[in-house]
Amino acid sequence: MNLMVAANWDTQLLRGLSKYPEVEWIYAKLAQDKIGGGRGSFVLPKLTKVKAQSYIKSAQAQGLKFNYLLNASCLGNHEYNKEMRYELLSELDWVVSAGADGVTISTDFLFNVARKKYPKLKIGIGVFKGVNSLETLKYYQDKGADWVTLPFFVVRDFKFMEQIPKKIKMDVHLFVNNICLYVCPHIMTQPNTLSHSSQVGGLGCESCVDFYLLKCNKIKMDRPEELLKSCWIRPEDIKIYEEMGFKYFKISDRSRSTEWLLNVVHAYTQQKYKGDLAQIMSLEIPGDEQQLHPQVNTEFRKKLLQHNNEDQMLLRSMSAWGHKGRPKIDNRKLDFFLKFFQQNNCRLSDCEQCGYCKAMAKKAVVFEDKYASRMLSQCLGKSARKFIRNEFFKKPDMKVKK
Repeated sequence: MNLMVAANWDTQLLRGLSKYPEVEWIYAKLAQDKIGGGRGSFVLPKLTKVKAQSYIKSAQAQGLKFNYLLNASCLGNHEYNKEMRYELLSELDWVVSAGADGVTISTDFLFNVARKKYPKLKIGIGVFKGVNSLETLKYYQDKGADWVTLPFFVVRDFKFMEQIPKKIKMDVHLFVNNICLYVCPHIMTQPNTLSHSSQVGGLGCESCVDFYLLKCNKIKMDRPEELLKSCWIRPEDIKIYEEMGFKYFKISDRSRSTEWLLNVVHAYTQQKYKGDLAQIMSLEIPGDEQQLHPQVNTEFRKKLLQHNNEDQMLLRSMSAWGHKGRPKIDNRKLDFFLKFFQQNNCRLSDCEQCGYCKAMAKKAVVFEDKYASRMLSQCLGKSARKFIRNEFFKKPDMKVKK
């Protein structure tokens, strides 16, 4: 097993990861740059390019390879403007000059340029590209990609997964602790939102509200089976994928504290975890702020002040109710959970008629404080409605035009 682990720019993380020989790569990016990436700048630690370059060198001194993310799903059509294209490519040049061992890219323009200009640079295709067929995998293999990260929803399609190691020579990476909705209805729009909100000058960079995340979390709170339908991989189930021929596994997320990231790494290297599975999943339901990077918490509180009192109270209420209302997932109840998917193909099934995940959720997903859970769900729903009605981002004396 080889792990690629999210980095939060903390040097303590590097020292902790050096104890795990399974960790080969770490990945990160600046909170904002010209290209953008897969996380909004408001949930990422901030640092300068000089400090980032120093961190890359420190990682390499610990025996870790550094993968810099240039994985925006959309470049805002800047690649079609000569001056803006120059700025995009200067960002790539800086990453290489900073000493990164590889980059992850999700746009074909940038991939083609990088592959031609830097033939020795390791280049991976990001999850936002949505590579979910053998034909597309072969396409990027032939174009010179060093790896592809598969979309979340395909990892339980075992007939498809079994074919990949047999027919694809390049490395294929699997996320293990992402907990996105299964075949998420926002799979095209949210990546674009995150990409633009991490680009210099991008709209939404100064916000602390993610409409799609509000909708996503509301669904998970109201339909807990969605937590199990999400295609994560338990530490205990890594061996199933290894037996198929997969070697590379990816751990998120970059907004978390060093303690949390090391706890996740420990669980997956041991291939064993007792307790609440949600504690090692990248579950972004409010209420786990203590597990976030301290700087992310500080920045969030600052950005709250740009909202009026009513909005601040609503956003703070989500966190308060979340402390007691977040779901827990009993990992002990999921020992044979994956076997069903080895024998059935969810892409050909109707979840409502099947009912397997719903039945399992009744056994494994627990809401210890049901009142707090209901209140959290209500806050999430109200926030999403306010966003739709254009009632967020207004000063106290502003009136919304109907």
